[in-house]
Amino acid sequence: ENGDCAPAFKRVLLELFQRFDADGDKHLNRDELLVFSRTANEDGREFDEDEFEQIVDNFDWRDGKGLTLRGFQQLMHTQTSGGREEDTWTDLTHLGYDGQLQRVEKAKTTKHSELQEKLDVL
Repeated sequence: ENGDCAPAFKRVLLELFQRFDADGDKHLNRDELLVFSRTANEDGREFDEDEFEQIVDNFDWRDGKGLTLRGFQQLMHTQTSGGREEDTWTDLTHLGYDGQLQRVEKAKTTKHSELQEKLDVL
C-alpha cells in the first residue's frame, strides 16, 4: 500500500537472500543471482543480459560485490508492486513457500553441488 513490504514478506526475502548468498559475503553476485533466477523460474530461466543490467543500474548494487539485501528487497518489491504480483507468488512457490509465506518444502535443487549443499543446510 504505502510502498513498504509486509513483515512476513521481508522475513521471506531475508531467508531467500541468505539461502542464495552462497559465499556468505552479504551480497548476491552475478552467479548467485543466476542460481536464484534458475531456481525461482519453473523453466529454469536465468536473468538475461538486459535484466541483469537493469538490476545493477536500478537497485542497491555494490561494484565488485553484488546486490545488497536492500537491493534484493527493492527488486522483489518492484516486481510485486509493478503489477506482477502473480509472478512473485509463482516464484515463491517454486522456492518452497505457501500462500501464508511459510516454508513448506525444500526448494527446487540446483545443478551446482557446492551451492546445493549450502542450500540444503539452510
